[in-house]
Amino acid sequence: MASILCMILCGVTTFVTPHSPSRSSSATIHAYLDRGAAISFLHKWKPQVVGESLVSVTGVDSYTRARIALECDLSSGVLVGESMDTFVASFAQKNRTKIIAVLWSSPDAPKIERFRALRVWHYNNFPSLSMDGSSINDDDHDPWQTSAYNP
Repeated sequence: MASILCMILCGVTTFVTPHSPSRSSSATIHAYLDRGAAISFLHKWKPQVVGESLVSVTGVDSYTRARIALECDLSSGVLVGESMDTFVASFAQKNRTKIIAVLWSSPDAPKIERFRALRVWHYNNFPSLSMDGSSINDDDHDPWQTSAYNP
């Protein structure tokens, strides 16, 4: 939460919309970063060389997909969750938001819960747009599909 507040105060985000899902007592906040701000923010996830190994919290494949999407798709941006999970999305089609890559804040993040919070936030703020997760990493596909169902 403090990180998102800092981003807001520093002018990194384009908009922030708070939302309290009806099924949860805690607030879910997502911030939108436009393409330029998202590329800068993505450096937080850049894999690091430690000794002779390349290490990454979210995986090199996810980082690479996110980076390529932001570099190549002019309509791309990032949605950042309260827990600092980062959802790289394309807004090229006017009736849907396409999630391209996910950079999790922790390897053991509760993916279904976080995807569900993203879906609720998106639906409440953009009810006329659908969300598409067909392009996300294979490891995230099942949690994405499961998140479509209410608990």
